[in-house]
Amino acid sequence: MSHLRATWIIVLLAAALCGCADSPGDRVREAWDARQRDDLEAYLGSFTERSGDLLRGMLRTSDRTRGELVYLDPVKDLLPSGEILSDLADGQLGTVTIASARGEYEVLCVREHGAWAIDGLALKELWEPLNKATR
Repeated sequence: MSHLRATWIIVLLAAALCGCADSPGDRVREAWDARQRDDLEAYLGSFTERSGDLLRGMLRTSDRTRGELVYLDPVKDLLPSGEILSDLADGQLGTVTIASARGEYEVLCVREHGAWAIDGLALKELWEPLNKATR
């Protein structure tokens, strides 16, 4: 009996710690909250694996070059906080529309390993400096 109880406790703790978002909007709110708490790993963990790897690489490059090579600061320049206007999910894809001080923008989310994750590669803010540089 105690083995079964211990198993249930472990399962419940794992579910609580995984930060599983019920909707794409919940994942965006979790990212905002992690940024507010200065919890970089939780913030980056809100993104897809590929996005998180890219953003971590940007931060490492900035650190290694002592700030000489900075494309953008993924913590400050992505996901401006605001009001969620819509939170839609269709199978494995989700869209969150946000009204922020910078204007209205969309965040695309995908299901990854059973949880919602922000597709940072689809954020226009990620590509904006490159677009400006090539004009």
